[in-house]
Amino acid sequence: MKNILILSNSLSNGGGEKIACNLANGFKENNYKVYFYIIENNITYTLQNDIILIKNPINIKIPFIGKIINNLSATIHLFFLLKKSKINTIISHLFRANYINIVLSLFTKHKSIIVTHGSILKYSNNDLKSKMNIFLIKHTFKYATKKIFLTKRMLSDYLPIVGERNNFVIPNCYDLDNIKKLSQSNIYDNPFNKGEYFIFIGRFHAVKNISFLLDTFKKTNYKLLLIGDGDLYKKYKEKYEDNNIRFLGNKENPYPYIKNAKSTVLVSISEGFPNVLIESLYLGVPIISSDCRTGPREILRIDNEITTGNIIYNKLGILFNVNDDEGFLLALHKMNVTITEPGYLKEETKQYNINQIVKKYISLI
Repeated sequence: MKNILILSNSLSNGGGEKIACNLANGFKENNYKVYFYIIENNITYTLQNDIILIKNPINIKIPFIGKIINNLSATIHLFFLLKKSKINTIISHLFRANYINIVLSLFTKHKSIIVTHGSILKYSNNDLKSKMNIFLIKHTFKYATKKIFLTKRMLSDYLPIVGERNNFVIPNCYDLDNIKKLSQSNIYDNPFNKGEYFIFIGRFHAVKNISFLLDTFKKTNYKLLLIGDGDLYKKYKEKYEDNNIRFLGNKENPYPYIKNAKSTVLVSISEGFPNVLIESLYLGVPIISSDCRTGPREILRIDNEITTGNIIYNKLGILFNVNDDEGFLLALHKMNVTITEPGYLKEETKQYNINQIVKKYISLI
């Protein structure tokens, strides 16, 4: 039996962490002995029973300093673990885990496969954090055995920094059968009826552009359900909640709420490969999304450019320009009178099933 280790920042509440979990489960189904290492001991997602979960022996929660200490501890811990084990491949997800994977590979000579989930645009600011990450990406990624990006557009944005060698495009993977099963659960706290509301699911973070979403909905009579948590949740709930805009907080199982929605809305400034879009399409729910740099355009498979105040659409959903309230309103109005074909939407997502995506990873090992 072949051994593999999945390295992630944690197992909790993030899109990259969820995909790392899915990938680990997929490797297990393909007869790999799977180790899963988390840098921080936060756990929400569920691994299969036979997967060996390894926790960082140090877990300091102090901002910034805590992350530095946790990263150093994980690197040292993994170094000795690799020396004693027969693990020769590590697949890491998210920047911190990727840096650790690459640095370790210089000493242990294992295959380092790194998966980039975020757009490089998140580091386009001129602040210290952005400069530091651009520096690290430029000077560490070249040592990775294989570099995986989620879309061709994402790869093209990184190419000037990471170079043209050992780059591959593999999208996220999803446990579609489990999504279907979870979507059939009964829920009792949905304030709206089936098919009468739009839904937002995600972190309440500035990059998600939620103030734009809420300000636009305030101009309409449409119903909006928001699921998620984060630093801005309390502020927005106090400011915007009314009979048509309702906040439910974080939900361990959001799928019944998605399944009953008219459409899923995403208005982000930047994304990597937004999981909620694939999950929504699989449940037969069409998309309204901003045309942020990576993710939505590839998922909806739309190639045309969008002019201000306009939208572009197909059977999967509608795109509008980032921060274009005129285009967003037009998209809402069109979706409100559009009848979708759930079976068609579901069929279009089968290419993202875990088994198909894991085979692409196995071909690289």
